[in-house]
Amino acid sequence: MVCLVWVEYYVAQPVSEEDKMNTFSIRAWAAVSGALLSATILATCRGGHADPLTFQAPRYDIVEVRQQLAELPTPNGVREELFLLLKQALAAEIERAAKRPSVPIPEHWQFVVEYPTALYENGQWLLRWACENDGDYNQDGFVNISDITPLAVHFTEAIDQDGRWPTPTSQPVDGNEDGCVSILDITPLAASFGLGVASYSIEGANDEAGPWETAGSIPFAANTSDYGRLMFEISLGPSPSFRYFRVVPLDSEGNEWDVSWTLDLEEMPPVILGIHPWGGQSSQTVAFTGFIGGEEPLACEWDFGGGAEPNVSSEPSPTVALDDPGKYRASLTVSNALGTARYAFTLSVEPATWRVQTVAVEPEEAWWPTSVAFAPDGEPSVAWWVWIGISASGVRFAHSDGSGWEPQDVDSGAEGPGYTLSLAYDAEGRPAIAYESPDSAQLTLARLQAGEWNVQHVPGTFEASWSDLAFGPSSDARIVYQEYAGGLFFAEQVNDSWNIDTIEPPTEYVSLCQDAVDSSLTSHVMYVKSLAPGPVPTLMYAHKSDQEWDFETVVDDVLTFSFSLAPDEEPAAVYVTSPVGPAYLAFREEGTWPATELPRDPYVLWPEALAFLPTGEAVLAFSRGGNPEWLVVARQVGGDWIVQEVDSAPEALRGVDLAVSGSGRIAVSYETFYFGEEPSQVRIALLD
Repeated sequence: MVCLVWVEYYVAQPVSEEDKMNTFSIRAWAAVSGALLSATILATCRGGHADPLTFQAPRYDIVEVRQQLAELPTPNGVREELFLLLKQALAAEIERAAKRPSVPIPEHWQFVVEYPTALYENGQWLLRWACENDGDYNQDGFVNISDITPLAVHFTEAIDQDGRWPTPTSQPVDGNEDGCVSILDITPLAASFGLGVASYSIEGANDEAGPWETAGSIPFAANTSDYGRLMFEISLGPSPSFRYFRVVPLDSEGNEWDVSWTLDLEEMPPVILGIHPWGGQSSQTVAFTGFIGGEEPLACEWDFGGGAEPNVSSEPSPTVALDDPGKYRASLTVSNALGTARYAFTLSVEPATWRVQTVAVEPEEAWWPTSVAFAPDGEPSVAWWVWIGISASGVRFAHSDGSGWEPQDVDSGAEGPGYTLSLAYDAEGRPAIAYESPDSAQLTLARLQAGEWNVQHVPGTFEASWSDLAFGPSSDARIVYQEYAGGLFFAEQVNDSWNIDTIEPPTEYVSLCQDAVDSSLTSHVMYVKSLAPGPVPTLMYAHKSDQEWDFETVVDDVLTFSFSLAPDEEPAAVYVTSPVGPAYLAFREEGTWPATELPRDPYVLWPEALAFLPTGEAVLAFSRGGNPEWLVVARQVGGDWIVQEVDSAPEALRGVDLAVSGSGRIAVSYETFYFGEEPSQVRIALLD
């Protein structure tokens, strides 16, 4: 016990900033030289097997280990001299252990399951536990040289006065459990070097004293990795055969490590094993959950420390909007009739950052209409026009698999590209694109079916332009479009046939049309038209009720607009009325369109796309002219707007479209155009 106290003494000494930067203090280095003996006493205190096993040394080839350490690259963001000193310390410690004669050390204490718990959820019992393998800092089930990397990454991180770690991945690296990641954590790494856990065996009994029977098993790889420590879960079924359960870690040869504490299904105080996530980006909508267990009913109380809205919640898995960037003192408290458990964590809110991806580089030339939509798998897709040779054109499509894009041809023809195209997913999860045919100028619908694009010209359409596609809760397409000669029309698919409806007659000049379909399959259309006697562009809204179109004037003298349905299915529009004036956001209220002026700093001009987050807050994408030309996105957060410059192009940036997923991801598609020999690019900007 004297040696254990001696180690605690050195841990408790204050560490200066200079000591932290230089990595080692003389006291810490001296503590390491005696740390293996400390670990032995600590193991005994933690309750290892009553019959100690003989330490088998060596478990590794020292020459090979030194070679591997020499070749191990320095992690990003870690000082070279720090990583070199840590590698030297590990090499010295494991070489010292390899030369030491075999001594009675309770070897199995390294990989004990400390807090198994259970939860009755969705009609079945779930047995849960956390990975606490000493020295396995990267939590891959095996202790080797790669575990020094997370030690270097988290070096000097420590808990605060309330026991909070700065990140969820800090805690597993605190091998000696002193509340700080330091040189002393080399000791458990060296003590467990070469050992590992390959699987867990679950044992059950109806008496706390046994006999114990095998009730299941799970490989180490089958885990939940989003809670800092790895979390494991196995179903016990709706009616477990046993009252008592325990978990036994096994190595790759089937040898047992220490048996866990015994869990009594009829008397379970609350346990919180971990929290997910520990943060996100400012204004992001995030669902929090706890990996918990205990006897029902369980009462949950979340406190986000002022970093989220709402800031407190009694829901088991609350969904909140993260606040301003910063670190917040958050916690989850779970209670039942047997007690209370509290888990303190640091809620980290980072500034929102955009990831810009290149979907395609067009050696011929991408043309400016692009359209973006989210697939049912939560990943974005994009469609765009492209020149083929001198005069021919085509439509292309690409879907992200989370790591890359594979563009594919949809259609092509001998004429030049059209003015618009629109991408949407139908109720069956299939992508579809509406556009002007590159051959005949007919309105065209292409839908991906069984891996092939089915291209269909809409009968009765001629010289179609400015089309927009929508589905709603149906797989029958609704397309609003104009014709070059004038007029506005609505093509509605009914099974395999089409109905063409006239919204504005050919005598009216119409431009810029968009449509949407709500959950009751009501069609909503917005467009710009010029009214006699003068060319005054008026923003119009129409919706189809009882087979008739009802019309409303939104605003006179409009230059451009974008239209969408809010989450409550109320129509909304953003528009500008002057080249130098402000933009306005308007929502329909009982046939009127009250508008709110948007911020002028930076200038929110020429909005090109409007969408809404699941919380009902608006997102706008617009381009800003100049040299270079900028893509800018404005997001509504409560009563404020966050305006960010997302990307730029040295010559032209055009064809902007915007989409929001059901989980709140934002995607903006656009094309960067170059007047020289530089190829054009189709890009996606993502905000998760």
